[in-house]
Amino acid sequence: MDSGVETPREVSVKEITADTNTRDILERARKMGAERNFDDMYIVDIDSHHVETESWGEMAEYIEDEVLRFQAVDHLTNRTGSPPYGLNGDLALRYQDVGGRVIHQGKRGEKVEGAAVHRDVVLAQRAYETMSIDYTVVFPTQLLNLGTHPQYHMEGVLSTAYNRWFAERILADDPKLGAMIYLPFGDPDLCIKTVEEFASNDSVIGFMITSVRHKPVHHNRYMKLYGLLQEVGKPLGFHAGYYWADEWTKQINQFGAMHALSFVWCNVV
Repeated sequence: MDSGVETPREVSVKEITADTNTRDILERARKMGAERNFDDMYIVDIDSHHVETESWGEMAEYIEDEVLRFQAVDHLTNRTGSPPYGLNGDLALRYQDVGGRVIHQGKRGEKVEGAAVHRDVVLAQRAYETMSIDYTVVFPTQLLNLGTHPQYHMEGVLSTAYNRWFAERILADDPKLGAMIYLPFGDPDLCIKTVEEFASNDSVIGFMITSVRHKPVHHNRYMKLYGLLQEVGKPLGFHAGYYWADEWTKQINQFGAMHALSFVWCNVV
């Protein structure tokens, strides 16, 4: 049966840029996997990030509130630069690409032509096939800071739209992709509704709290949520992130040090 996944290929790459094909970037990994018989092992990638801002225009169509949906679409189509509507965070203060020496969360400029599925699915397939990965668990990237949004309601608005878009447009097209669904932890009642909505989806392997926030996970208001997760039998994960806006991290003027300290501290808390 034809899975629709492209076949890995032999390549010779002199320079890796944001436009380089994923299979070319991972050519060494493919060869190493063949040498070590990775195809004979069951390998699961449990920390695969989706660059959701590249599909922000599609996601915006899933915003429930009619006024906010109109604003989001108008924001993306009629403003210079088309920034991601409603999203908070230091989007211009990300230095993990080390001045361009490491292609990390940069523009994904590689070409995808004639695909029967979403471009994001094709890129995921190129990665997991080249690395002999059997199953990939995906969750968002830019949304990791959504818990500190200055507009309280926007965490629920954007995360709900993203979760529904991702389940319908990405997960439904590839059984090898799973997700830890984003829980809008600032709203305990909405968290419960999110679990109830997605718990029966076989591609949703669990739920995730982004720990870049100031809400104590041990508070009694979350006990119903934890009880429901135990009832549906799906795990709860935590994903940290860096945060440069706390009073103590503001004292650090280098990205590397701030990232190393705040990323760990988020998960410790």
